[in-house]
Amino acid sequence: MAPESIAAIREKEQVAAAEIVGVRKVTFLRLKDGELENNREFRKMLVRVLRQYRPDVVLSMDPANLRFENVYVGHADHRAAALAVFDAIYPAARNRNFFPELLEEELMPHAVKRIYFFGTADPNTWIDISETIETKIEALRAEFEDLSAWVRERFGQLGKEKGFAYAEAFRQLVIP
Repeated sequence: MAPESIAAIREKEQVAAAEIVGVRKVTFLRLKDGELENNREFRKMLVRVLRQYRPDVVLSMDPANLRFENVYVGHADHRAAALAVFDAIYPAARNRNFFPELLEEELMPHAVKRIYFFGTADPNTWIDISETIETKIEALRAEFEDLSAWVRERFGQLGKEKGFAYAEAFRQLVIP
């Protein structure tokens, strides 16, 4: 299948999954699969989005966990995205000296207050998802084959560690 066709399918899957969990808007940067780099251009795209939407919280893959034991985490695009997201959040989005051209677009600096890093080897925050596990599975089905057994096992194990039926584990970073 042509890369453009795959990208169109993935976008439809993402929108469908987002609707299931109540997300009203999904923004796609439409960068080429396998070619992502943590460079100025990519960080500027991310800073633009951060300054437009002004989130208090961002979820991202953990840049401190970029080891190669897990091929999903070791994927070059995932590594580049994790580093670029962190670099865009701090210090770039909050500092007017980064991408001053965005000020001309009236995109003022914005300070994200906290980041929840997923795929981390060093979690410090567990969130009880027992009430929403079925919604999580339904959303994942919009993108992937049936992963319900794996999801229940994986997030059940994380929950068991903290006394929940199911949990998500994050490394939370509060940014002063």
